[in-house]
Amino acid sequence: YTQLLPDFPAKYTKSQNLKGGLVSLQWVVLNETIAFRVNTNVTGWVGVGYQASDRFGMYGCDMIIATFASSIDDSINIDDYWADNMEMPRLDTKLGGSSNIKSRGGKINGKIWMEFIRPIKNSDSFDNPLNTTSTNLILWAFSLVTDFGYHRVN
Repeated sequence: YTQLLPDFPAKYTKSQNLKGGLVSLQWVVLNETIAFRVNTNVTGWVGVGYQASDRFGMYGCDMIIATFASSIDDSINIDDYWADNMEMPRLDTKLGGSSNIKSRGGKINGKIWMEFIRPIKNSDSFDNPLNTTSTNLILWAFSLVTDFGYHRVN
């Protein structure tokens, strides 16, 4: 599926700083897909979620989460997740969905960055569609430690 997604853009047209600039989110619509870039000042993991307009919090939330393969090197895993409620999200592929993103990322000076491209419309029951003509509810979370786990209050 990722072969059908476009290349990463050279420029993002929209941006939003979160938590006083601790997390920076940039995005651009590319035909039937949307590309995101996330820059952080955290050293653990970071996640961005999209919520359907009739839901709130992590209930039925589609997420992309960047974690590190190990604390020894800077190799990064960027995966498609789903949360049913206010607990640890699960990989789409473990729930019967698909990982329908194209991604890349890493660390610069110890801080996480990631880029990913995903379809605007949902391609399985564990994807929320994004609205390109109005506001979307975006959730985000991060950790200062590399072990991926439930973040609680951030």
